Amino acid sequence: MKIPLLSRISSVIFRLNLAVILLLVPILSNACFYRDRSDRPNIVIILIDALRRDHTGVYGCPLGTTPELDRFARTALTVPDVISQCSWTSPSVASLFTMLYPSVHGVISFSQTGQFTAADILDPGLTTIAEIAKNAGYDTAAFVANKWIARECGFHQGFDVFHPLDPVFKPRADSLNRYAGAWLSGDRSRPFFIFLHYMDVHGPYNPPGPFDRIFTSDHNRKLTEAEQNRLKYLSAGPGITDLNFYIDRYNGEIRYADRYIGNLLRLLQHEDLYGDSIVVITSDHGEAFFEHGHCDHGWTLYNEEIEVPFLIRFPQRVHCPEIPDVPVELKDMIRLVFHAAGIAHPALHKPLISGPVFTMELSETVKDPPKRAVIHQGYKGICPVSEGKIAELFDRRSDPGEQINRLECEPAVRNALGELMAGHLEQTEKQRRLLGIEPLRMAPINPRQREQLKSLGYLD
Repeated sequence: MKIPLLSRISSVIFRLNLAVILLLVPILSNACFYRDRSDRPNIVIILIDALRRDHTGVYGCPLGTTPELDRFARTALTVPDVISQCSWTSPSVASLFTMLYPSVHGVISFSQTGQFTAADILDPGLTTIAEIAKNAGYDTAAFVANKWIARECGFHQGFDVFHPLDPVFKPRADSLNRYAGAWLSGDRSRPFFIFLHYMDVHGPYNPPGPFDRIFTSDHNRKLTEAEQNRLKYLSAGPGITDLNFYIDRYNGEIRYADRYIGNLLRLLQHEDLYGDSIVVITSDHGEAFFEHGHCDHGWTLYNEEIEVPFLIRFPQRVHCPEIPDVPVELKDMIRLVFHAAGIAHPALHKPLISGPVFTMELSETVKDPPKRAVIHQGYKGICPVSEGKIAELFDRRSDPGEQINRLECEPAVRNALGELMAGHLEQTEKQRRLLGIEPLRMAPINPRQREQLKSLGYLD
């Protein structure tokens, strides 16, 4: 078995790279160096909340859920295996914004006491990708339809314009496009960095017509009573007994969001901005449909909740970098974007290497007990935090649905992944202390935000 030796080598490389980063960050965290180019490309990051990778056409879904994304992919790079750093929004987006693991940046949870709700704050001492872009001479803007990504929680750092859409219920893509479009149609003589967070694919699933009728399964998959109880708010109405109807509604939401993302791309073309922009389309996490006993997201670290699409289009004049054909971390993909744009910064130092990939759901208050996972050389090990050791082991190549736990039959692999996890925990704890991150610093959520989070099923 080759994996123990390779794992040790990867672990050494991982530690050396991280050691260099840890030495540089405290010294140069506020410095930014970039090429003196008047023609730097714009950067457009489009995030579709809760978009499961295998429900997109470009990743193999045959149902026609994403015609606009599929058209975009013809001139874009499709990254085959991108893993989110968490299975729910706040930690995942915080990792995207800071290029740090949740265990380092500390945005991992929220608390609820009666009518009072508070959520973790993104530490103002951390450098965000918006701050890097701003310091590199970019105009920066964010248009956000998810109330977790809030100013009160520190996600506004570095944005000249930070526009959280206001309605209590989840704002629709047409509304987000309206605000973002007005900004894009303004004076864009300087290069710009824009982040757009669409919420339509997140439950509850209630796509507007005709998108509620596009997908109609020809057979039923009857839900058990326990599954019906788990559906809660995401069932798009009480009394849903058919899982396929539930999934049809999810696919309808995808098709709706896809239509308006296509409209946004056409707006960029109309404003003569598209050809000069690096455009990313991705997600923060996936969605479960009872593959492992759960629906929704934030429960587990199985593939259906952490595998995300990642499409990236480069202008013709920008060099298209090579992407390793191995799992890569979502938080690291932004480094590739900034390198291609000619932006240098100490936080961008770590290269995109083929090594172990880590993901985690550490909240004590979300849904299930906290857990971590490591992916390396085709295997995934899942470790409940309370147990401190690998409890589930899957071969992602032969068992992509992760139905066969190989824990007992492959002890060498289990031990190798356990060593990688132990090394990761040691290094990230050092990094957190070096950056001075105080865990679980919480900000109060105002009543209006609380009502929206309640409508989305996060709060009682």
